[in-house]
Amino acid sequence: MKTAHLVHGFNVTDGGANTTDKLRPHLESRGYRVIEHDTTWGWSLIANLISVRMGNQKRAAALAQKIQTGDLLVGHSNGCLLISMACWMLAQLESTAGVRVVLFNPAMDVDTPLSPVITKALVFYTKSDRTVWTAKLLRGHRWGEAGRVGLGGISSDRVHNCSYETLGYANLKHSGIFADEKALSSALRAFDDWTEEV
Repeated sequence: MKTAHLVHGFNVTDGGANTTDKLRPHLESRGYRVIEHDTTWGWSLIANLISVRMGNQKRAAALAQKIQTGDLLVGHSNGCLLISMACWMLAQLESTAGVRVVLFNPAMDVDTPLSPVITKALVFYTKSDRTVWTAKLLRGHRWGEAGRVGLGGISSDRVHNCSYETLGYANLKHSGIFADEKALSSALRAFDDWTEEV
């Protein structure tokens, strides 16, 4: 059975229930065994920002231990950065190859290179994502505005950028895709098309 890993973003107190966990039934109906990687966050934004800087490496290492060749990794916001970091750790170990990633509004620098472990990436973004635009202003941080403009700026043979606007949905902002079932269904149709190409 295929395995999909769900990795929610930062500053989440519901374990991803209102974001990535909404993908679970959709992925299960497509034949995936779903594993949720919940990270613990507090109630203070400042403490959580410090925790991102000090704890993301440890969170990514824990995720890397669970990833196998052929897995699908699905993240939102900081969860996308954790996926990227975990895949770079796997590349250094040379223990895993050939994973696919789906990134919803990644809080990552636009020019973040893909780990060689990643064979294909589907990146959902929207120009209305002001959260990641603001995040790029944090100095010395890996966060950036890929969730607003896509990863790498353009699609390539490994990266397919898909804006919510091209799916017919404007103003979804940073997490709105998960609050709008019709928009989420459109994104999942794009996922199905992408999966067929892979």
